[in-house]
Amino acid sequence: MPNFPRSRAWLTLLGVLILYLGLATGRALSTQPWNDEAWYTSPSLSLIKNGTTATPLIEPVGHFWKGIDQRTYWVVPLVFYEQVPWFEIFGFSLLSARLHAMAWGLVTLFSWGWIVHKLTGDRLMALVTMAALACDYQFVSQTALARMDSMALGLASLAMLLYLWLRESHFAWAIFTAQFAVMACGLTHPTAGVPAFVALAFLTLYLDRRRLGWKSIAVAIVPYLMGIAFWGWYISYAPDLFRAQFFGNVSDIDRLGGFSHPFHAIVREFGRYAGMAGFQPGMQPLYRIKLGVILVYFLAVGCLFLRKETKDNPGIRTLLWLWTVYFVTMTFYDNTKEVKYAIHIVALFDAVVAVWVVSWWRKGRLERAVSAAAAAVFVAVGIGGLLYTSVVQRDYEKIYLPAALFLEHAAQPGDLILGGSELGFVLGFDRNIVDDNSFTYVTHKKPVFIAMSKNYKEFLRASRVKTRPIANYFDRLLAEKYVRVYSNRGYDIFEERSRVNARE
Repeated sequence: MPNFPRSRAWLTLLGVLILYLGLATGRALSTQPWNDEAWYTSPSLSLIKNGTTATPLIEPVGHFWKGIDQRTYWVVPLVFYEQVPWFEIFGFSLLSARLHAMAWGLVTLFSWGWIVHKLTGDRLMALVTMAALACDYQFVSQTALARMDSMALGLASLAMLLYLWLRESHFAWAIFTAQFAVMACGLTHPTAGVPAFVALAFLTLYLDRRRLGWKSIAVAIVPYLMGIAFWGWYISYAPDLFRAQFFGNVSDIDRLGGFSHPFHAIVREFGRYAGMAGFQPGMQPLYRIKLGVILVYFLAVGCLFLRKETKDNPGIRTLLWLWTVYFVTMTFYDNTKEVKYAIHIVALFDAVVAVWVVSWWRKGRLERAVSAAAAAVFVAVGIGGLLYTSVVQRDYEKIYLPAALFLEHAAQPGDLILGGSELGFVLGFDRNIVDDNSFTYVTHKKPVFIAMSKNYKEFLRASRVKTRPIANYFDRLLAEKYVRVYSNRGYDIFEERSRVNARE
């Protein structure tokens, strides 16, 4: 089998790492933060400061957030504890939290390069897989955000690698370590954990079903007993808050609805990819250039499935089966269909693209031309999009920071601010801020300032369709009692009319 010289592989690997770190750092420095990033990092800050996983700015009244100012139960908790040593060493900030996500992005990058090498024995395919990830717009963007997805993806990728790496020499350890990584993935984010569990189960049965026995099953169960013990210990501090928050979150979003409406789930899954291609409401037409990458994804999958010589390769066949298992599981399990969750299958797409491009490059002139053109589109769209958002748009610098600094200077220490939790990264998570997407409809609190971000405007638009009384209440409140005092492309900030009149 043709292979890539080891001496050049190290230099290529260094280039890939520089590419990923450069593009991801650009995104980390330039992307406007959103409330999720505060929701998944501030509980770690609370652990450091007071020993609890409180989420300090969310309004607990009138939602399923009961007691969230004491403990955070609406999501699984592993990331809160895992982030603590990182923040203890590097300090707590938005950039530090995003660098933590990038570190897990590196775990995914190395894991998938190694997975492809284990499956195919082809060093070039492994390096091209890593290069594809390093310039994939979706992968780089999501692993530069301070959410738990990057950690969950890293653990899922590590699970596949550990099994493939250890299965021939230490079968029991392969089962234990891989299942432990999947368990940790599930306790980081179930949207990643469930597909990882199904994929690892498939991989084990597909490659080693004849080696399985009661001992193997017992070894596989142990990590989940450990996970249950950890989660049970965490829940035991406030079971009533857990029931209110966790099950409230599950029912509020209907994450499992794909099983009861399978046809609808299939249609909406392709809607997710349309969103990845830039066809989301409110997105600039320029973003639709990402359609080129989505077409390359599915072109690579189709070509590998249809070409007999690639299907006959055991390693490539295993990769295609893994992709199929992930795609089907995400179609029916993840009913939210949010674009951000596509990160959990993007690495598989990139691996398939890399294997296809390299295998066709080694064939005839026509195949080489097609694969080269597809690779050029993939790289140009990915790197071009990342550079555009990081160098030209610079939403952090142009949108978020000016709005946050305006509030920091205009608001007095005791003034209540209604706005997204992301404001805490500049104003502080001990500031008098309330993050309430029902706009004080239930509490009737009286904020001095209201910061309407893009997210809040989306909440308000949704309220006009689903909960009209909330929208009517807030529209009347703004019209009668507030004056807009600041505006930019992403924020409108309103101040109490009486305060403005007093100054005048």
